[in-house]
Amino acid sequence: TREGHSDAPAPPVLAERSLHPDVEEDIENMLVGQTLGQLGTLEREVDAALQGGEGDPEYWEAVKDRLQVHKAKAQVRDCMAKLFAKYLARMRSAAADFGAD
Repeated sequence: TREGHSDAPAPPVLAERSLHPDVEEDIENMLVGQTLGQLGTLEREVDAALQGGEGDPEYWEAVKDRLQVHKAKAQVRDCMAKLFAKYLARMRSAAADFGAD
């Protein structure tokens, strides 16, 4: 193996878990539309639940798996929003410069 890498298989993702479709839908509904900060808070709560042995560990692992996906999506959304804001500022500046000529 390369340094820092393992030949161990990746952990299963939600689709590979045997959760009821309604539970999967509930997890999705809990995560959709959350900000990166909200997802970070939820991740800490999920970690605490897993460490504290609260509830069904399979459920919390499934939440954690989906949480990672939603955090990545939120990071992309945040990045795109910043890029779009910069683009709009440049376009406004260019339009103002064009109008000044």
